[in-house]
Amino acid sequence: MSTRTAMLCLAIGFNAFGTTSSFGFCFEPSFNGYEPHFAQSPPSAPSAFAIPRVPYCLTSYSYSGTHTCSQWELDRYFNDVDAYIRDLNLYISNANAYADAARQYALDATEFADGASAYAEDVYSFALCEADEARTQHE
Repeated sequence: MSTRTAMLCLAIGFNAFGTTSSFGFCFEPSFNGYEPHFAQSPPSAPSAFAIPRVPYCLTSYSYSGTHTCSQWELDRYFNDVDAYIRDLNLYISNANAYADAARQYALDATEFADGASAYAEDVYSFALCEADEARTQHE
């Protein structure tokens, strides 16, 4: 059986089961593409005000090599520095996740556009088929 004969049989079979075609052989295309949506916003950097300030007791350390800090002051300062670095690492991680989501959105948008283009081609074929049916229905 040729492809053309198979298509004709398929078209007649669909028409017999109540499909919506205007003249029996022209099937109106449908587009069921998923329209992508991107609602994320870029992450915010930790505030510059969150940068731990060097305690006063360490101000002379850079040139004298000595300080007057208690162990508690040093521990608190270094813990604050570690926490700030963790915040920066989280910021990096969130920025990477944002970039990944944007890349996925771009892929989804490309797929959606490809589907819309295919739909437009199907609409064109349908319109040609309908025009041919209208032109030859009296024959």
